[in-house]
Amino acid sequence: MENRSISIYHKKTLLEALSIVDKNKYNIFIVLDNDMKATNVIYEGELIEAIKSYGNISIEDYLKTAHEADKMDKLAQMTMNEWNEWKEECSRSQ
Repeated sequence: MENRSISIYHKKTLLEALSIVDKNKYNIFIVLDNDMKATNVIYEGELIEAIKSYGNISIEDYLKTAHEADKMDKLAQMTMNEWNEWKEECSRSQ
């Protein structure tokens, strides 16, 4: 399968990005900021999941939301790791 890379402005919406997908290729979106600098990459599958999860928000808002969700996932994982370590320590001391 061929890839197609598409540059897209970060103020565009997720549905606007979906509207330019080439159905015969795997689409990769290069997100551009106000200075036309590449700031991120969104893959076709990620775009579809983002629309399902967040609806038709701007790419900029999606990237902020996804970044916050990643931070929350990392914090939750750290909490679980610490809890498991504490649990192991408690079971060893008994």
